[in-house]
Amino acid sequence: MPHKDPEARKAYLREYKQRNRDRLLALQREQHRQQHPPQDSDAWTVGHSDLRYCRTCGEKADNKPPPECTESRHVARWETKSQRNNEYRRERRAEARARGEVYKAGRGDLARKALRQRGKHEELKTQLLAKAGTTQCESCGFADRRALQFDHRNGGGRKHRRSIGSGSKYYRVLLAMPADEFRQMFQVLCANCNTIKREVNEEWRLRHAAANPEEADEGLSPP
Repeated sequence: MPHKDPEARKAYLREYKQRNRDRLLALQREQHRQQHPPQDSDAWTVGHSDLRYCRTCGEKADNKPPPECTESRHVARWETKSQRNNEYRRERRAEARARGEVYKAGRGDLARKALRQRGKHEELKTQLLAKAGTTQCESCGFADRRALQFDHRNGGGRKHRRSIGSGSKYYRVLLAMPADEFRQMFQVLCANCNTIKREVNEEWRLRHAAANPEEADEGLSPP
């Protein structure tokens, strides 16, 4: 019999459970659904107490439903729970602000978290520069990456960022673009050359025309 040593057998079982965690949890959920059928045929959950699962997607009823879940009651339950949690956090933040404190400031090292986020952001920027095929300004050759920016060749960068989001989220969207489309749409410029290009091409007029189409029709802004 393998693993006759009790300590060795315990170590093997721990390693086996960790290696097959997802499969064992799926079997446990299926067994729970079979042993606890719903009493009401119209019920959208199975189980009892805090261990209720959605019959459509198989996830816990209190968890966020996956995109493929079509059970409206699961979505409504999650939205209600999220709204209740957000209201609770807003109240606690207001109380902490009135005391001159920061809500949950002690949960983790904030400076360490900020440093880790900056590291992730710089890693994404490195991947984008590799995707662009250059590590310097395409106009003047400036190579300090702290001032390098990803400029929209035809303008409209502010509107594009607003539609997606800023920071690391924006970089991830750019990384997901096909390489040819990315190079056709973007170029690497330093902050100075980017500002000069925006002024020379009068890209601010395009933003003004987009915000005031009636003025553009009257000829106050270039087409």
